[in-house]
Amino acid sequence: MKKFLKLGCFGLIGLFTIVIIALIIDIGNDDEQASNQPKEENVEKKETKSEETAKEETNKKADVITDDVYTNEIGPEINEITKEFDSIWTENWQSSWKKISTANGQPDIVSLKDDMEIVSEKYSELSKRISAIDSKSNKPEYQEQLEEYRVNMSLATNYRGNAANAILQAINGVADLESRMEEAKKSVELADEKMLTALVAITSIDSKLGLIEEKEK
Repeated sequence: MKKFLKLGCFGLIGLFTIVIIALIIDIGNDDEQASNQPKEENVEKKETKSEETAKEETNKKADVITDDVYTNEIGPEINEITKEFDSIWTENWQSSWKKISTANGQPDIVSLKDDMEIVSEKYSELSKRISAIDSKSNKPEYQEQLEEYRVNMSLATNYRGNAANAILQAINGVADLESRMEEAKKSVELADEKMLTALVAITSIDSKLGLIEEKEK
């Protein structure tokens, strides 16, 4: 009996001990959960602050972009592109056809081929230069017009290059002269359309910045 009581007491003590340990563990878990909640809240606050900081930095960058970016960097580049666009056409395309139309006897096909190759290569290079214009580097209110210029002027350049390529195909015997001349004619017309659309877009920006008045002076 005594042995049983001793065993019972030991059992009760054991049970009591187990209960105490369980309570301690449970309290410890509650403390951990309580301590984890502020940490999670702190993480969320940090993430919110990071997002706010990122937005502030983006807004600051937008504020840094001024009219000077267009006036001093993009505008002059566009002026040079326009001059080059016209220069290639005048010096190589138009002059070449003028020579043929006024030639006595057999036209100089070799010179025509050389000029068409120059036209094709130069417009290809100019197209890359136009594509490199970053419309997003400009102020937000001008980005749409600048992108419209970039896309349409690039197309105008490609169409003029295609006109030269069509003539080269005829010279090289890849296709018949009549179909290639028709292709060249259509390409020239499309180039003019795209160029006008591009110029309207860029003139809109120049007008807002008062640059048209300065050019006229």
